[in-house]
Amino acid sequence: MALECVRNSDNVAQPLPKGGRGQASPTKTMQPLTHMSGHDILRSSLRFVLFVLILTIGATAAQAQWIPLNPVKEAATQPDGLLLTLESGYLRFQVNGDSIVHVVYSIEKEPVHHEDFLITKKSWPNADFTVHAEDPKTVTLSTSLLKIE
Repeated sequence: MALECVRNSDNVAQPLPKGGRGQASPTKTMQPLTHMSGHDILRSSLRFVLFVLILTIGATAAQAQWIPLNPVKEAATQPDGLLLTLESGYLRFQVNGDSIVHVVYSIEKEPVHHEDFLITKKSWPNADFTVHAEDPKTVTLSTSLLKIE
């Protein structure tokens, strides 16, 4: 047996009394749920869309506020690439070929070398690269096949 519900004058859904439709409370006028006006449907839909929008924006803002900035203090060209001095640490770009750049972030200027069993090649041929740092907000490292800004 399905439970039948009606909306009261406060627009709150309530189950029908056990006696059926004829014994509804005389103090409140009851309307069946199927008689929602277009205005009520539109208002409910807008509330749902607004709730989802606020939830999405709030989640994005909450995630973004916990990422601290680590600005670049200095960019120095090295014989094998580029060294960026950050507010906290160093970011090194080593050009190993026209399409290979080894990127290392470290707290120390000269990071401790750890033996690597996956990359066995230790020496790389010299690759031509250029560093452009004319714009104070953009540093560009370029090879014939790559461009890193």
